[in-house]
Amino acid sequence: MLDSRKRRKRALKLNNAGIWLRNHYMILVVIVFLIVGSYLTVHIIKNRDSGEDMDMRDIYLLVEADNIKLTMYQPVSFDALASTDEDVYYLDQIIYSSLFRLDDGLNIVPDVVQNYETDADSGIVYIDLRKDVFFPDGSKLTMDDVMKSIDSIRAIGEGGPYFRYVSRIAKCEAYGDFSCVITFTSPREAALDNLVFPLICAADYSPGAEMTQGSGAYSFGAYKAGSSLVLEPNPYYHGGVAAYPVNITMTKDKSKIPGLMTMDAVTAFLSKESNADAIATDRSLSSRLIPSGELEFIGFNMEKEDTGNKAIRQVLASAIDRKQLIADDYAGMALVSDSLYFPGFLGADKEVGLNYDPKRAVDSMAAIGYSDVDEDGVVEREDGNDFILTMIVADGYQSRVDAAENIAEQLADIGIHLDVQVLPQEDFEAKRAEGDFDLLFAGIRMDKQFRMRELFDSDNPIHYKNESVLDLVDELERAHTDSELRSLFAELKAALNDDMPYFPVCYKAYCFMSVSTFSSASEPLYFDPYRDIAAWRWQKRVNVAGGQSQWQLPPETQEEETEDE
Repeated sequence: MLDSRKRRKRALKLNNAGIWLRNHYMILVVIVFLIVGSYLTVHIIKNRDSGEDMDMRDIYLLVEADNIKLTMYQPVSFDALASTDEDVYYLDQIIYSSLFRLDDGLNIVPDVVQNYETDADSGIVYIDLRKDVFFPDGSKLTMDDVMKSIDSIRAIGEGGPYFRYVSRIAKCEAYGDFSCVITFTSPREAALDNLVFPLICAADYSPGAEMTQGSGAYSFGAYKAGSSLVLEPNPYYHGGVAAYPVNITMTKDKSKIPGLMTMDAVTAFLSKESNADAIATDRSLSSRLIPSGELEFIGFNMEKEDTGNKAIRQVLASAIDRKQLIADDYAGMALVSDSLYFPGFLGADKEVGLNYDPKRAVDSMAAIGYSDVDEDGVVEREDGNDFILTMIVADGYQSRVDAAENIAEQLADIGIHLDVQVLPQEDFEAKRAEGDFDLLFAGIRMDKQFRMRELFDSDNPIHYKNESVLDLVDELERAHTDSELRSLFAELKAALNDDMPYFPVCYKAYCFMSVSTFSSASEPLYFDPYRDIAAWRWQKRVNVAGGQSQWQLPPETQEEETEDE
């Protein structure tokens, strides 16, 4: 009886469900049609906007990628300590550990160092290594590897990329397997940023060695010259084992990389081209501008009556609109800094300063007795003569030349006539040496050590003499603790922004472009674009029909593989 009732109830439910489906069948069909139609419409619009023909085979899904894809030129050498190939230099940052490394503010932080003490007055650093640093073969990094790295770099000589670091080390004395005392050639040269060179495996390295193993996040894997290279995760990496390998294809033309990125053939790339950001936008790629080590600056001749006056220098600085220069003359590929140093140097707060303020400039000019008495558009000095300044700039640097002419227009707005002289490099250097200028517009390229002493020493280009500033610059390049360095820099920045011997126009920017699905917790650096690559993630497009990626390797790679076979 009970079973019969249950059967009748089930039958009734099924019947009701069937009736409901019949009554709502068309509604369900419409809903499904709208969902599919919306998806296809969006995809059709995307293809229409990109100028591509609609093809049902172009419908794809996004899935988590299981590798990182990079590209590079075929290097001359993979010797970690001797190679001057830029792409190899970038790879070395993720294949080799170092005693110390630089963070995003260019602060010195330990890498394989567990503990350290500095004696700035004596130029000595006491170091204890971590005991959990291993090479991919399972061997442990010890002082033997550190000593071999130093000796090998010194033997390579000035032609090597790290000789400038090691040349400042007088001796390195090991005490056991994990401790040493490093004595620099002088206290003035004793800086921890000299200890950021790659550490190779002593048992695996010899002069000219290719692909020596390191103790970084990745190690060398399969390699086919002119075609491809695989970097495998170091299974013992002390910073955490990378989830995915890195597949690198060799290219002959990096201008094609943005196109390859739209096909998921390259995950990320650091471009130095002046139009890189615009290219990334046109290709619907993600991009971010990162400051380079290339500073564009104006120097004021300290031996001239006008520019030797701090009040005048401050006026000129207030009248220059750096954001306009970047937009008009550097195609947006530059960033401002609140000091002569790298933006955010040593993690310093980016304080309000060096702001464009033409009204303040005009008021300051009047306060020091310079005004346009005859109302001809040019202010006069106290002696009645027009206030005219000369700026020299070397040709061959078009953005700089354009910016100089733009500055002349900006200064004209407050009544200052600037005569811009665009000179051949040889003539520029001659006038600079003779002091035959009021302002010079120049640039300087810094490596990751970021030493700026040449702008302040006795042979500096503007004849600037300020012993207190020079002492601070020197102290900033000695072996101090993090807090001491930050304190020194705050004092130096305030002194430079007040005295204004140089005006930082901008830092040129590089463009780090990536596929639109790319994510990373940290920012790339101009000398380390693959920073924290072990934590990179991205999604690739997979063809819905076949379940396979619709994109292939770059054509040039396929051709090379066919020829080799």
